[in-house]
Amino acid sequence: MKKEKEAKKKRVDFLDVILILAPFLTGLLSIWSLALVSIMCLGGVIFFGIKNKKVNLPYGKNLIFLLVYLLSFIVVEFYAIDKGMNILGFFKNLTILLFVILYAQYDNSEEEKKRRLELIPYAACANLLLTFFIMLFPDNGVYFNNRLQGIFGYANSYGLFLLIGITVLANKEKLKWYDFVIFGILVIGIILTNSRAIILMTIFALIVSLFTNKKNIKKISALLIGALVIFGGIYAFSQIEKRVNTEMLGSSEFTSRLLYYSDALNMIKDNPFGYGYEGWYFKQAEVKTGVYDTKYVHNSVLQVLLDVGIVPTIALFALLLFTFFDKKQTALSRLIMILILGHSIIDIDLEYIYFILLIVPFIDFKKYECGENSICRKIIIAISSLLIIPYFMIFISDANYSAKNYKEAVNIIPFHTEAIQEVLYNVKNKDEQVKYAHEALKYNEIVSGAYEALSNELQEQGKYLDALELEEKRIRYNKYEMRFYMDYAKFLTNAFNYYTKQKDFETARVFLDRLLGIEDRIAKVIEQTNPLCYKTIHTPQLDINEAMRKLLDQAVVMKEKLPAN
Repeated sequence: MKKEKEAKKKRVDFLDVILILAPFLTGLLSIWSLALVSIMCLGGVIFFGIKNKKVNLPYGKNLIFLLVYLLSFIVVEFYAIDKGMNILGFFKNLTILLFVILYAQYDNSEEEKKRRLELIPYAACANLLLTFFIMLFPDNGVYFNNRLQGIFGYANSYGLFLLIGITVLANKEKLKWYDFVIFGILVIGIILTNSRAIILMTIFALIVSLFTNKKNIKKISALLIGALVIFGGIYAFSQIEKRVNTEMLGSSEFTSRLLYYSDALNMIKDNPFGYGYEGWYFKQAEVKTGVYDTKYVHNSVLQVLLDVGIVPTIALFALLLFTFFDKKQTALSRLIMILILGHSIIDIDLEYIYFILLIVPFIDFKKYECGENSICRKIIIAISSLLIIPYFMIFISDANYSAKNYKEAVNIIPFHTEAIQEVLYNVKNKDEQVKYAHEALKYNEIVSGAYEALSNELQEQGKYLDALELEEKRIRYNKYEMRFYMDYAKFLTNAFNYYTKQKDFETARVFLDRLLGIEDRIAKVIEQTNPLCYKTIHTPQLDINEAMRKLLDQAVVMKEKLPAN
């Protein structure tokens, strides 16, 4: 009997495999990696349903909260900024539900939850060792700008992943000698991420563990002292000194984020029902009040509000709050949630679906068993089988996108706007440019490259008046880039000369007036710029250069020579 219990405790099941592999996949922030995890979850549900001849369906108020959030992507699709990327965003977030369904097939007792949590430090250590190996190769991509971003591709969230491993390790009932080795490796990894917030949170997590795990107070104290020694020792020999002494006191990333938050809040105020997945990324080109280009707003609450609006955001965070205050939660599970949710307020942690997958085991879902002969079981297996098809297509398309095979990505999923944009930037054939420009604008009206391609076609046909609106949109979506004003000025000059030669002085005057108004337009953009950007690297560089000044001076001369109406 004892041997059977030990064998059961040491077993590794399909769910364990996904939890171990997930940080090697979902951290990439790529949709293809999450599609792969989704396929694994669907495969697990199908396998479980066939082998055990039953399927467990989760239900209850917590599932309703989750469904309100997930289904909101379908509602937002009708008015999303980018309808194509919003579809991909829906499938990306659907991974959460698929994982919940897979999790419902397994024992979710407190003992099992604890056992699964204790896999995290080993997965984190393995991930980190793989990262160190990748660092041996040039252009490795895991160490960028003096910061270790690992397979996650983002240093702060990679540091949080390592921190959760440390937190679980510190709260184990029994620590063996290799646990101390793993602890040291993870601490060094956190140091290399160069994340001030994560370093402070590591100290916080260990101090909290001292009070919540008094049985191991000596060992946790040793870990805390060890961490402080390692932090202090490496401090003098790394870029952390610069980040703490200079950046924290001077121009800070946090100030940049305040700028993002300010613009995001204005967007939410204008439209509290959401802009769809990546809507913020595209819309910011028009509404931003500083020089930045960021895919995520670096605040998970604001990000969800921007994506799907107020009601789904309330539902999602209600789910998290109910989970946090559930009486069944342990001190460790609450601490992990504090670390993830706390850090997500100043970063994009919840955009990394992996962190939500870590929270799923803490959520209480009731189970309804669909037996061998039930229609319910057959429907679930059938739906799971069908869902593999779109996820496989997403996997192939987005994997091609990540590998820079942009045309192949678009051929598989024609509404992959990010891939379409890259095709526009890379194709030389004008007919292809026009083709992909129309494709992009089907799903998203804020694609500057599409307007450029269509405008160039019209200019070649001498249809400058038709091209004017397209050029206006290019300026609107690139208002902080001087080269676009220069292109615009050249376009207006060419149009003016064209209509002057045609003796169409009335139309020529339209273009001349726009040319003469460029300086005022730039001044207005500077006037609307948020003062915060002057404390960061996001300061606008919109000084009139010599080439632009020459065109504007020529415009004044042209106005004097233009015949009166």
